[in-house]
Amino acid sequence: ERAPWLGEVRAVLSGYLGEAGQAEAVASLVAAVKEKTPNALYVCDPVMGDSGGLYVPEATAAAMRDKLMPIADIATPNRYELEWMAGAPLPDIKAVTAAALHAGPS
Repeated sequence: ERAPWLGEVRAVLSGYLGEAGQAEAVASLVAAVKEKTPNALYVCDPVMGDSGGLYVPEATAAAMRDKLMPIADIATPNRYELEWMAGAPLPDIKAVTAAALHAGPS
């Protein structure tokens, strides 16, 4: 966040997080980048699980859902991740679309 070239950053991409506390660090970095470059993009790939279930601790998944998805400009959850964040099965494209519109970035 204190890098002299921070104003040159045009995008931030986050993916797998090893622990819940890292979400706060990512959110802080995104805020610092956007302070210097308001139109910078934040892309959140909430890597947390797949059809086999969560492969991060639930607290880490919740931190991605609660701290990072709301500030993302673009989000790329897979269907399982979107279902987990929505707290419900998404059996068809209509349900997936509704959950995606509610989950994070417009």
